[in-house]
Amino acid sequence: MSQIPNPGTSMQTETIIKPVVPEGGMSITLTPGTVQNRKLLPIADLVSHNTLWLIESESNNVGSVKDPKDIKNAIAYKQTLRRVWNRTKKFNRGGGDTLYETTHPIAFASLGELQSMPNTPFRGLAYLNWHLFRTLLEKQGSSLQVFIDEAAIDDIEKSVEEIEDFIDTELGTGEQSGDASEGKFLTGEQWPDFGRTGRVTPTPMGGTVHVGEPSSTAPPSVPTDTPDRV
Repeated sequence: MSQIPNPGTSMQTETIIKPVVPEGGMSITLTPGTVQNRKLLPIADLVSHNTLWLIESESNNVGSVKDPKDIKNAIAYKQTLRRVWNRTKKFNRGGGDTLYETTHPIAFASLGELQSMPNTPFRGLAYLNWHLFRTLLEKQGSSLQVFIDEAAIDDIEKSVEEIEDFIDTELGTGEQSGDASEGKFLTGEQWPDFGRTGRVTPTPMGGTVHVGEPSSTAPPSVPTDTPDRV
């Protein structure tokens, strides 16, 4: 009786291994600025970096969904922002004067970058960051070396409080809600679903913004959008 040979050891499966080569990401356009007050530099740097993170975050890949992990990071930002600002006020006019006046370059994501952010809640937080950043750079105290004047402190404080309120209300805590098997998380107030629109290009707000000095002249009119391709 003949025996059927076992083909298992004689067969060979060939594979081709191709390493994954990541494609480079898009660059982010920044708008340069300067601050002379070394007391305000750390908080301005924190706000600028957080805005870059908002643009690159996982949540910013969609229109309204807020990833719980991103919420946790936003809360850490809120807590750090308050801690740094309270320390800044506590040691206002402390540390002595330096021999030279120093101008520190500091940049922030351009408003066009903010306007094109897909995620509406995170875009809202980015706008509040922008307002705080401009407040830090444009108040009289920003042109001093180690002292922040009372008017600047009041305006900065209100901007920080608005960011805190936005994060508490619109982003929540990121904690799990209810039974773990439900997969639900506390991500703040409900935002409408924008999934049907996909990534809107150009955005309703456009990709450019006009910046001008206060004037009696009305700002320039916004050009109409180009027609969609047929």
